[in-house]
Amino acid sequence: MKTPRGPMPVAFFGIAVGSLALVNAWRLAARLWPVPAALVDVLTFAALATWLVILLTYAHKWLRHRAAAQAEMQHPVQ
Repeated sequence: MKTPRGPMPVAFFGIAVGSLALVNAWRLAARLWPVPAALVDVLTFAALATWLVILLTYAHKWLRHRAAAQAEMQHPVQ
């Protein structure tokens, strides 16, 4: 059975922010300890790609589901 899903919530941007925070922590760890510094570049690319996908998906929400996006922006908790 397929689960119904609505447009993506704005809170998904927290995924990208958390990914970029992980990159920042790894960058600091690479300066302090002998951990692979090359992984910082891979993590940065992945985090920015995630951010771009979320941004494009949210832009799609504003184009195709404008009422839902406006309701979300006016919600006191969101």
